Amino acid sequence: MSEVKGACEQEEKLFFIFKKAIEGEQEAQRIYKDAIECCSDQMMSKVLHRLHDEEVQHETTLKEYYGQLREKYDTNGRPR
Repeated sequence: MSEVKGACEQEEKLFFIFKKAIEGEQEAQRIYKDAIECCSDQMMSKVLHRLHDEEVQHETTLKEYYGQLREKYDTNGRPR
């Protein structure tokens, strides 16, 4: 029984980690967009666009896993 409880606690912790990571990815996207707007160098602009796109992909991946956990937990991390 303690193994099940431990697994649930780890999953709950993962829920909050993913939630925080998604927020971090969104913030990184905003930062890269701001940098792109300030950038006049074409090569650097391409690099910043690529970095922004990678952050979008990270967010998408995290949201997939977060969505699976959201089926089990509400936004406060309480089991449904």
